[in-house]
Amino acid sequence: MSDALNSGWEETVHDALGEWSTRMFLNEYLPIDEASLAAEGWGGDLLLFFYHEEDDVDALVLITQWDTMRDAHEFYAAFLDYGLSRYGDPERPSSTSARWMVDDGISYFERVSNQTLWILAPDEQTLDVLQKAIPLPLRTSS
Repeated sequence: MSDALNSGWEETVHDALGEWSTRMFLNEYLPIDEASLAAEGWGGDLLLFFYHEEDDVDALVLITQWDTMRDAHEFYAAFLDYGLSRYGDPERPSSTSARWMVDDGISYFERVSNQTLWILAPDEQTLDVLQKAIPLPLRTSS
């Protein structure tokens, strides 16, 4: 995926966030019962961080697989509440995606089928490249 980014980007983290950490990051801005319900249907994820040394900026990508469509919908609803609490009103909300302009860039969230994608990007160009590099739904091996 780092090949899709402009030169100068380095992938610094390639890991899993996990169900417990998902619950904890949501709990920073949501009540624990809402965060717990939202994280319950977690079925796996991929957490990526990228760093651009020359510009001293980074980007985050979190792709999450949910056990069911309902679980993905519950997480999407909770993430909208999280975004509202953390960033304020979304700039472009829809039934499947939302984005917020934040101090250091853009927070973008999308749900497709039983998968979700969260991108924190420093600018519109990086967000666009990352969205094109990660077309949801991703195929998963059975």
